[in-house]
Amino acid sequence: MQESNLPVRHHPHRLAAEHYQVPGTVLAFTMAAKRRLVLSEPAVARALCEAMGRVGRRRQVRIHAYCIMPEHVHVVCSLAEEGGDLAKWVWYFKRESAKALNAPGLWQRSFRDRTIWNADAIT
Repeated sequence: MQESNLPVRHHPHRLAAEHYQVPGTVLAFTMAAKRRLVLSEPAVARALCEAMGRVGRRRQVRIHAYCIMPEHVHVVCSLAEEGGDLAKWVWYFKRESAKALNAPGLWQRSFRDRTIWNADAIT
């Protein structure tokens, strides 16, 4: 087996930490549930939307688009101003939504992300 020159990454599906702190950079996140709670059920989806907005306002995050699927959520968002951190927003969103749904351990530990360079990248 040939040795790779690629760096070892703890989370190969995550961007470098500094990407989460640049105002205006649009990122797409995917967060998966680990329980059998159906996220797209109307009451559950409503609680997720409320938590997303509440945490977004507190953490200065602009939510551009989202899609709630039965077992995961996609969110396209950006920081509105300096001093924020989108990775922390994800953490707070997961915490608040699990609390609102009385579903501790709802979310998988990590998340997937990618930078949105232009509108065509969203499709």
